[in-house]
Amino acid sequence: SMIAMAGLPFYLSRPHKRLKFKWGRRYTQYSAADLQVEVDALSEGKPKHMTAAAVDKLLEQLQQDAEEAVPLALSAKQQVQPQYYMPAIANLSLVLCDDAHIQQLNKEHRGKDAPTDVLSFEIPDEDVGIPLPVKLLGDLVISLDTAQRQADERG
Repeated sequence: SMIAMAGLPFYLSRPHKRLKFKWGRRYTQYSAADLQVEVDALSEGKPKHMTAAAVDKLLEQLQQDAEEAVPLALSAKQQVQPQYYMPAIANLSLVLCDDAHIQQLNKEHRGKDAPTDVLSFEIPDEDVGIPLPVKLLGDLVISLDTAQRQADERG
């Protein structure tokens, strides 16, 4: 007797017995301590008040900060949503840019033709029926020009 699973033919020697897979319901449980955080950090454009070396140094610091903050954020999510499975790997994209770059993104994605300080593009959780070991968190875009302007205004 033949059955098809996931489009592949399987021939059963004992068709009267129900198939059981030992791995079918066991999922590795990860904790925040196990979490590996990957941060893809890059810069776009030329911020007005910072040199390329200063932007690179800031990217390194923000990368370290994100590696500490992401496990805390996902732990908080797990506290609020007990059914949430902690992934083994979480990936975040971090972009530091100038006003021209963030203004273009703001216009494309929000319909606002003006620079802003921060844009975030979350990749929502998908319920695929099994916990996935990798979570793509999304993109975080920060305008250094607007951040500097806001810092000057606020003293």
